[in-house]
Amino acid sequence: MQTLVYENYSKFIDATDAIKSIGTNVSSVSGEKNGLDRLISGMERIQSASSRSERLLRESREAVAEKLRIQRLLTRLDALLSLPQTLRTYIQQGKYRMAVQSHQSATEILGRHSAGFESLRSIESECGEILKELV
Repeated sequence: MQTLVYENYSKFIDATDAIKSIGTNVSSVSGEKNGLDRLISGMERIQSASSRSERLLRESREAVAEKLRIQRLLTRLDALLSLPQTLRTYIQQGKYRMAVQSHQSATEILGRHSAGFESLRSIESECGEILKELV
C-alpha cells in the first residue's frame, strides 16, 4: 500500500512539473508576440513567392508538354515515312513476323490519315505491294 501511494505521489509531482513547464513555455510564446508576427509575415512571404513561382513555371511546363507532344508526333511520322524501307529490311533479314507487325501497327494510322495526304497514300500502297511480294 505504501509503495502504491509513493508511486502515485511521484507521478503527481512529475505531472505538476510538466504543467508548470508548459505554462512557462506558453507565457513566453505569448510574450513574444513580435516573434509570432514575424513568423506569420515570413509564412505570407513564402506563400507569395510560391504562388509567383507557380505562375511563372506554369507557362514553361505547358510549353515543354507541347514540345514533347510534337516530338512524339514527329517520331511517329518518321517511322511512317521509313516504313517501306523498314519492311524491305525485315524481309531481307528473314524477319517476316516483324515486317507484318510493323505494317499492322502502321495500317491503322495510315488508314485514318492517308486520305488527306498524298505522301501517306503512296506509303500505304507501297507497303501493300511489298507485303504482296512476300505472300
